[in-house]
Amino acid sequence: MARGPSEGARRFKFDSYAVTEGERRFAWHDSDGLLFKGLREGDAVRITSVKNLDVSLELTNLAAAVEALETCENDMFAGWGFDAKMIRTLSRQAEPANYAGRWVTNDDYPHLDFAQKNEGTTTFLLTVDAGGKATHCRIVDTSGFSTLDKQTCGLVLTRAAFHPARDAEGQAVASFYINRVRWQVPR
Repeated sequence: MARGPSEGARRFKFDSYAVTEGERRFAWHDSDGLLFKGLREGDAVRITSVKNLDVSLELTNLAAAVEALETCENDMFAGWGFDAKMIRTLSRQAEPANYAGRWVTNDDYPHLDFAQKNEGTTTFLLTVDAGGKATHCRIVDTSGFSTLDKQTCGLVLTRAAFHPARDAEGQAVASFYINRVRWQVPR
């Protein structure tokens, strides 16, 4: 993202939390706080990404919109049981300590869902304690099949291991991790 014509580009990290395939819907989090700061201070912005996104916008009176986004994000964190201020000041997010691609495999497909060719994407949120253990799983966006969603949570709670999030002082703290599992019958 580049603010205004005279400033160089700056990288901003944000995390996409839920994407629904038909109706486009997603939630995201400005994990380093720089995007909100950049939007408050700029009068123009150009946003690009590796997937051919290239959008330029002229901005006026954006402060109120950014404040509304932050309020929405605060409510989201509170609903998940986290303090937004603490989350925004993390020096490091919770990160997988083992390969997330092995948490759920085709061998884990529930037999009835496999036979009925039930497919979908389950987006899950894990609460990760200060020791790096996943302690709670919540479905953020359903696959459309409760058995697949339940299987996702059971497996990731058993198999996931994490390097815990770190606060501004570098101390391990409880946080969260969001990812998705695509349940697809092999062809």
